[in-house]
Formats: sequence, C-alpha cells, structure tokens
Amino acid sequence: MRNYSKAYVLGDLRRFSGWSEFAAAEEREYADEDIVYLADDLVVLADPIREEGMLFDQITAEWREFCAVVLGFAIPDDLTYLRPGADDASAPAESRASEEPQHG
Repeated sequence: MRNYSKAYVLGDLRRFSGWSEFAAAEEREYADEDIVYLADDLVVLADPIREEGMLFDQITAEWREFCAVVLGFAIPDDLTYLRPGADDASAPAESRASEEPQHG
C-alpha cells in the first residue's frame, strides 16, 4: 500500500528522458494535460486510491533525481515518520521529545 502520492500534469512527467509509458489497465490513451499521481515509491498511477492505471515503474537513479530536482517531489516532513520502517530519528522533534525521560 502506498502512503502518499502527489498530483502532476502528465506532460511534466513525460519530460523525463527515460520516460516509457506502458498501457494502463483500462487501455486508454493519456494526454499531456491529464492529472496523474506520483506515489511515495516513485511509481506513476492514474488512480492512487484504487492503485490502478500504472503508467510508469522504472525506478532508476535518474528517475529519482528527476523527481527530486526537476519536480521537487518530496514526502512532507510531517508524513515521513509514518512510513513503514521509519526509525525514531525521522519522527518529528515534538514526538521524540514526549518520549524522552524528563530529568529534574
């Protein structure tokens, strides 16, 4: 299950030099103006709620860099600690502070 996704205009994602779109489950053609969703695992979906219509899943170092640098994609800080496998260091400071023993 994906925990976070952000909407983008498909034409912006297609600017990636390694973009190779495969037919989505419903076999529909997508226009540059269509809204699609970049998920936290960097897969591109037409519908992140039902996790349908996968358009792109070639997760390479170049794609990661494109998402971060060109698109500015990042999981918001207040959500990163909710991801599976996140350690305590990634939790917000106020959450960690409440877990620390009080000296006094």
